[in-house]
Amino acid sequence: MGPSLDRTAALYAVVGLAGLAVVAWFLRNVFFDLSLTGRAVLLGLTFVAFLVGAGFHPWQEGFGLLAVTFFFFSVVYGSLAYDVGRGTAAILLFGSMWVAIGLAYLLHEGWLALSAAEARYALLGVLLVSVSFVGADLQYGEVDYDVELREEVTVTVAVEDGTDPLAQQVVLGTATATNTFAFREPVAFPDLRVCVYSPARMADRGVFYDDGSSPFSRSVGGHGTLTTNVTIGLSSEEATVVNGTLPVERAESCPGERDEPGIVVVVPEAMGG
Repeated sequence: MGPSLDRTAALYAVVGLAGLAVVAWFLRNVFFDLSLTGRAVLLGLTFVAFLVGAGFHPWQEGFGLLAVTFFFFSVVYGSLAYDVGRGTAAILLFGSMWVAIGLAYLLHEGWLALSAAEARYALLGVLLVSVSFVGADLQYGEVDYDVELREEVTVTVAVEDGTDPLAQQVVLGTATATNTFAFREPVAFPDLRVCVYSPARMADRGVFYDDGSSPFSRSVGGHGTLTTNVTIGLSSEEATVVNGTLPVERAESCPGERDEPGIVVVVPEAMGG
């Protein structure tokens, strides 16, 4: 009895460690390359897998706890990813609480009990759906980026209390993200390098994308587009020096010097540069 139990425990330990290694690899190399839809679906399928385990395996309580945990993860992540709003998110979380209580009751009463054959078929179904979603997501999910720049911008000097010039925000154009697939995708606009030339010097800076959303919730739905302003900030000194109308040019690199004041935008290849 003793040696048999030791071998069984060792087998469970090896399988558990191998499973953790696979999960760690998947999270590092695959999960965060998926669309928001793919991630939410995988969290939901993980909940289903643990629920199947809770209905079959003797470690019912442990699997049941994991199932409820991933159920909440999938609801919370889906609410954040799809930006459903505070009211809807509160309703979903409140409903999830009652669903979790119901699942705990059903598991305790044995109404979700499965035979070994039923559990195998259920887990096989979960695996097939997961592989299908991940394969389609990685194969077809893509976001294309493009930027349209203005030909010129006007910088005006604003003052506070009639004396002190203020820093300025200047819109150089618009950037557009286009989702080519049906799943909701996260949007991460590539960095643009901007060189501002004044009569005395050249200032090198980046841009920020102003669409009113946080970088976490910035996403685009299936076959949809998201357009945002491409904006730079000028200090009060720069705004005073370059006050007026400035040409905006698109280039592969910033020249070392320029005869006239102006703005040069270096566009990366990912945005058609």
